[in-house]
Amino acid sequence: MNARIRENEDNQKEAEQQYINAVTLTPLHVPSLVALGRLQIELNKPILAEHYLVEATHLKPDEYEAWHYLGQLHQLQGCHQKAADCFLTALRFESSAPVRPYSVLKWKL
Repeated sequence: MNARIRENEDNQKEAEQQYINAVTLTPLHVPSLVALGRLQIELNKPILAEHYLVEATHLKPDEYEAWHYLGQLHQLQGCHQKAADCFLTALRFESSAPVRPYSVLKWKL
């Protein structure tokens, strides 16, 4: 949460450190990995961006945002076929994703 606030304040370096702290505390938290990967793209750190985004796709293969940002990264690097593959994967997963995460729904048995 603090990292998003720092991003909104255009304090990218502080946001990066907040995301790194979050990933250090909970290394399997996919939303933090995706956010950190996206921010690394913005900070022009493609190797780190790819590391975090690939890790997110390994932990949660249907995480369409990670695939989308991987596509953006490959496009920036001139790897157009890889980018297209990532974008298509993102589109496939996004089209089958629920509008709201299942975790926010109340279940009655």
